Amino acid sequence: MDVIQQYVNSNLAKTLDHALEGFQIISFDWRYLYVNETVAKQGRQTKEKLLGNTMMEIYPGIEKTPVFSQISRCMQERVFCSMENEFNFPDGKKEWFELHMEPVPEGVLIFSINITERKKTQTKLQEANIKNGNILASIGEGLLVTNQNGSIVMLNRAAQEMLGYTTEELLDKSITTVLPMVDEEEKTIVEKDRPISLVLATKKTITNTKNYYIRKNREKFPVAVTITPILSQEKLTGTIEVFRDITKEKAIDKAKTEFVSIASHALRTPLGISK
Repeated sequence: MDVIQQYVNSNLAKTLDHALEGFQIISFDWRYLYVNETVAKQGRQTKEKLLGNTMMEIYPGIEKTPVFSQISRCMQERVFCSMENEFNFPDGKKEWFELHMEPVPEGVLIFSINITERKKTQTKLQEANIKNGNILASIGEGLLVTNQNGSIVMLNRAAQEMLGYTTEELLDKSITTVLPMVDEEEKTIVEKDRPISLVLATKKTITNTKNYYIRKNREKFPVAVTITPILSQEKLTGTIEVFRDITKEKAIDKAKTEFVSIASHALRTPLGISK
């Protein structure tokens, strides 16, 4: 109990109590040594009820679950483990959590994030993708759907072909990380003023034709991008990005500009004057 009290009274524990993510330390005998307020809320418990008790006492039958197996592996093999876990509450409700586990001298440190809303969004998008698969497959423009954090949750075949990535390589990845965008004039990587960043910040649709995307093979190509926010009761839940390769359009525009320049020059010379 002295060790438990040490964690409860520590400055670190008091700091972590205000974190949005869950932090907990499980001892080698499966007792809760430390939990922050978020963990208690995630498990619909109180810190007082959790501390000092074992996971099996708090959640009977948990030793038969995949999450228990992963914690046990982390504890015994002293290796980092991570997983997405669906937790079933006694009232029948279910919630999803992203868990990261790492060994510490006292046992296992578990970092947890509630990803239930993300899972719901992915499920809806997957269902919509199944229903409209043929439609999406036939669309020549690239389609990327992100969650409210800018992580990709869906993309169509045209996007894969234009970018050179498979679905598995892009899903759940931050769009700004895996798909660098280059400014047309400055030739530099676009970061804070990138269209999707502005949409996430303003909740307004943005269209842009002055940037390049960089493919997986590091080739760049000009894109026309339109990004629309997905709103639910005024709350931003994600974005839909539609983009197309405008290499040919850029070439045509360049040719038009050169033609007009040549024609204008010719009309200003004696040989270019017609009667």
